Formats: sequence, C-alpha cells, structure tokens
Amino acid sequence: MEIDLKKFETEGYLGPFSINDQSYFNSLLQERYIPKNLYTWYKSPHEKSERIVKIASDINILSKLKILLKENILLWGSLFVDQKPNGQHAWHLDVEHGSWDGVTVWIGLKNLTEETSLSLITHSHLLKTAPLELKKKLNIDYTNDEAVLNEAKKLDPRCKLKKFYLKNGEFIIWSGRIWHSTLNQSSRIRQ
Repeated sequence: MEIDLKKFETEGYLGPFSINDQSYFNSLLQERYIPKNLYTWYKSPHEKSERIVKIASDINILSKLKILLKENILLWGSLFVDQKPNGQHAWHLDVEHGSWDGVTVWIGLKNLTEETSLSLITHSHLLKTAPLELKKKLNIDYTNDEAVLNEAKKLDPRCKLKKFYLKNGEFIIWSGRIWHSTLNQSSRIRQ
C-alpha cells in the first residue's frame, strides 16, 4: 500500500485503513480490566498486555508507521476509550503531543456505526495552539464543530472538518497534534 507522505505532512492524517485479522478484538477488550495501579501512567496498559502490543504491531499498522517514522517507533501510549451512549469527547489534541511530535493510531474495536463519528480538522497539527487554549483565551465552545473550525480557519484557511464513520477494525493515523473529537449518538458503548 502506498502512503501519501505529502498529504500526511500537510493535512495531518491518513486513512481509514483496515486491520484484516479482527479475531482477537474481543479478547483484546478484556485487557481494559488490567488494574490501573499497575500502569506507569494512565496510557500505558501496553506495558502489561501482550495483546495490546500484538495489535500495535499488526502488519497493516506497522508497515504504514515505518514509512512515516522509519525505524524510530516507540509505543508510548495506549488507551481503551469506552464512549458512553450520547457521549462526546470535545475537541482536543492528545496530552502527550502538546510537548513532542508523534503519531496517533485510532482503532475502532466494537460498536462503531453511522452514529459514532470521529472528527478531525485538517492542517490543525501545524497550528501553534490547541482547542483548550482557544476555550481559555477566547471562550469558544470547544464542543461545537463550527466554532472550533472557524477559529482554526482564522489561523490557517486550509483547515477543513473531516468526519469519519469507521467500522469495527478500521483505523486512522494522524499527527499527534491534530485536533480531533468523537461523538457517540448510538445507544451502545463505543470502544
């Protein structure tokens, strides 16, 4: 599979792509019950789970990361996100990427439908701010797609809202600094 490096560098994301072997997803989801006090930090269950390392090493993911990162790959964080029905994760960038560059691989595991969206704003990884900072400085509603997009466009008119409705087993790769949010309008927990 050919990876469009120019697109990744300018727009900040690639995908969606598919993981072919989803047979271990149900057993993988059991790993979310590893006691949190065993983690080094809240995004480190992979330190205790071979199953998490297995999915992170899936050839469909790793082959793309090697093109983007060469051999400079470190699984720094992993996290299970159980988004409740009618739940929203407001616009943000992942905490660790406020301090250093990296990439995020977001994988749909269970209960993804046309009612469970993942959104990102292209080119936002190039901006020198984050949605939370805009909320603090400008009091924007960082749960509102249009409000966040309008502020992003003031900083870079190329910014566009991209909304994805992934299926189980699909994943997207993005620059760690890309602005993103999720919404679950279904009646089931999305994982």
